[in-house]
Amino acid sequence: MRKSLAVILIMLLGCANAFAADIEANIKASLQKHRPDITVESVTRTPLPGLYEVFAGGQIYYTDAQARYILDGQLFDLERNVSLSDERMHQLTAIKFDQLPLDLAIKRVKGDGTRTLVYFGDPDCPFCKELEKELVKINNVTIYTFLYPLTALHPNADSMARKIWCSKDHGKAWTDYMLNGIQPTGTGDCATPIEKTKAIALRIKIDGTPAVFFADGQRLPGAVPAEIIEQHFAQLQAKK
Repeated sequence: MRKSLAVILIMLLGCANAFAADIEANIKASLQKHRPDITVESVTRTPLPGLYEVFAGGQIYYTDAQARYILDGQLFDLERNVSLSDERMHQLTAIKFDQLPLDLAIKRVKGDGTRTLVYFGDPDCPFCKELEKELVKINNVTIYTFLYPLTALHPNADSMARKIWCSKDHGKAWTDYMLNGIQPTGTGDCATPIEKTKAIALRIKIDGTPAVFFADGQRLPGAVPAEIIEQHFAQLQAKK
């Protein structure tokens, strides 16, 4: 009898999962039909009955089972006092950190270098320069910076990135330029990893700089304050 009940439960669970998958597939198809301007990457049930999360174009939206209505906003869990939208965005935009080709990045070691931080930066990006001011406040960290010049915004960024990479000490050249405006000594005519870096950035959907990543793959966009970076390092340490 127990075996029969177990079989029935497994069958019901399978049917429920298939039904949910059908709903999610239908939502995706409907949204793609009515909003061809966005590419729906995933549709997922939320803890709220009848509400589905849609991840599209790097953003999170919410919709009903018929995909008639769409909501652009935050979903909060008041009991836990957290934004479920932010939690899911961190999960959805996380990367496989160990697959990043760190040899293509500028490496700087501060203190014992035991903590690791990666970011994609544009030498002429004002927010990257703000981030560098915050990184001055942080010690015992190894910083990997992938050169990602956004020439559509900063026409001279590609040339500057190449000059920095081609300098004798490109870590110092990057820091001197970003913090003090000191021109790099490199001529910019050496082999650089910039085209490979651009390809990586496109693959992991980086559309702005700076884009900061931690060792667990979590991403934080923008000029992140030093205290927020320290909080993430503390969270990583607590998980060990």
